[in-house]
Amino acid sequence: MNFKTINVQQGSKEWHEWRKSGLTATDMVKLKSCNYANQNRLINIKIGIEEDSTYINDAMINGHIGEQKVMDILQSKCFDITRSQCVQNMRYDFAIASLDGINIAEDYVIEVKSPYSDSSQYLKGCQIGSDAYTQIQWQLFVTGFSKARYIVWYKEQIYIDKYVLADSQYQTELLQLAQTIWNKITCSTSLNKQPNLFDIKLNELKSLENTLNTLESQRKALRSDLENLLINQKISKYSNETATVSLSKVQKVSSDIFPTIVRDCQLTNLYGDLTKKFSSITIDEKSIHKELLQHQIVKAKYDELASLYTTETSMLKITFSKGI
Repeated sequence: MNFKTINVQQGSKEWHEWRKSGLTATDMVKLKSCNYANQNRLINIKIGIEEDSTYINDAMINGHIGEQKVMDILQSKCFDITRSQCVQNMRYDFAIASLDGINIAEDYVIEVKSPYSDSSQYLKGCQIGSDAYTQIQWQLFVTGFSKARYIVWYKEQIYIDKYVLADSQYQTELLQLAQTIWNKITCSTSLNKQPNLFDIKLNELKSLENTLNTLESQRKALRSDLENLLINQKISKYSNETATVSLSKVQKVSSDIFPTIVRDCQLTNLYGDLTKKFSSITIDEKSIHKELLQHQIVKAKYDELASLYTTETSMLKITFSKGI
């Protein structure tokens, strides 16, 4: 055989990388168009300057589904057919191809087209369009087979099924074009691999900035964790158990608990402290203040009031130790 099989799955990341190592049948269609913009872009993609912006669209999905259906039919009738083969020419290692199918026993490759619309070039009579012809001839050159089985799948049936013979003269033209382009790719790759001080420093700067961004995110996360820990420590400073009750529930606390808290905490004069803050507290807090006065809990002086209140949530948190 004139070719070897490459063990990569079509559509995988490895397959995309492998396609950069040579010129495929799809590449030859672009080169044969004599569009210099296409040629230059293809060279840039091969040497890694540009990314291949080809994306999956409805036409591609439809083509893949049609291909699978055709290959299911063919394999049900012939056991010698193998689908989805990636091959490389033994003499010209840059000559590669992804085949829809192959029949080594009968010496042919399989090329399936599945048009997405009625206006597709693949439905214009039984003549093969120039793009499909270029693809087939390059596949035949890579494998060395004498013919290709060209199938068009349309509206859930095989619309065209014909053999295309190898065209040695046209294959020679493709080879000459491919060699010219591949020489440019090889030379560009060599130049691109030479170290450039500016690029090296630029890459170092980008790497350092990425590291700094990561560290900054970690710093913010640690700062947030420390703040939360500090808040929790303040809340539990005098207590092993924290009871959070709403303002409405505070009024239900029995009057005999508060004098005990006041006495054990050695608090300062509650009445004077609350009088200073009375103008700034909410209506609910005023009610609580009134209720506390009614329960006559301001009988002793104390240094610090063991209670927290939050005006945003209208919650009053009272922290007290078990066993008091």
